[in-house]
Amino acid sequence: MRSRQARWAAGSVREQVNQRIYELSAEHPSPFATEYLCECGAASCPAFVTLTLPEYEQLRAARQPILAPGHSRA
Repeated sequence: MRSRQARWAAGSVREQVNQRIYELSAEHPSPFATEYLCECGAASCPAFVTLTLPEYEQLRAARQPILAPGHSRA
């Protein structure tokens, strides 16, 4: 079983990747939504979450993780 710290680190890396995806998407706006990594903390989680830029901004403003349907923060 993975330690809580290891799960947190996996989620943190995904948050950093998602932030960079957001930055690139904001620099090159598109009418299409963007796929972000699920931040549930499971290192093997293959899920993506499709969000528009305003949806991403709303989650971050509320300090909420990006989670695929049915996933919860580990």
